[in-house]
Amino acid sequence: MKRLLENTRIMPKILSAILALGLVALGVSGYYAYKTSQIDDEYSQLTNVEFPSTVRLVRSNRFVTEMVQSAYAAALYTSPGEMREASLEVTQSRDGAIDALASAAKLDQTITQHTANLTTRINEVYGLLREGLADINAGRREEGLRLLAQGNEASHELSKVMAAYQTSQKLSADIADLRKRAIDRLGSFRN
Repeated sequence: MKRLLENTRIMPKILSAILALGLVALGVSGYYAYKTSQIDDEYSQLTNVEFPSTVRLVRSNRFVTEMVQSAYAAALYTSPGEMREASLEVTQSRDGAIDALASAAKLDQTITQHTANLTTRINEVYGLLREGLADINAGRREEGLRLLAQGNEASHELSKVMAAYQTSQKLSADIADLRKRAIDRLGSFRN
């Protein structure tokens, strides 16, 4: 081998060294491009699916809370017009909660399998609130307030269930993990 290198002219030696360095650079660039693409795919999943679906679940939960607040407001009003308006807000909040839940399910398949259960529970809360308001309108205030309190409790339980499907804490961990992996991958190029 030494003899071959001694007998070869300088130009082929330089070209061979340049070619070898070029191949190494091409390999490193290809590896870097692959890893960057992988990180981009993971980030896209996070920003295009998990964040928006979590926001919609939070929105649905907020509508459930508004539904309960509107029912209590309706129970406090003495004017039939104000009570009717607050009762309408209960229905609108229920519809908003179901729409936000459906929107989240369209984005994230893991939520889709639980949509029917969550919708049923939203409607159960709504039913308790409507029944409580009907009792209050009929002069059975104590029974109506008891049903509103049951609806309130059911909404708290529903919020706990919805929180189990919300991935906000998981997302924070995913972001930190994604960032760490990106730094680790990029740092491996320096070594």
